[in-house]
Amino acid sequence: MYFTCGKCRYTFENTEKPERCPDCGSKTVREADVSEIKEYLNFRKEYEQ
Repeated sequence: MYFTCGKCRYTFENTEKPERCPDCGSKTVREADVSEIKEYLNFRKEYEQ
């Protein structure tokens, strides 16, 4: 599953919803929407090249 932080907009992959954002520690983590997932996957693809 993909999640996005509502505070810092960090998008990440995890098996279950964490209580806090792994980047900033905010509790405003939610499931990522389609555009956020696409952006995350494009970033990963570019990074891995």
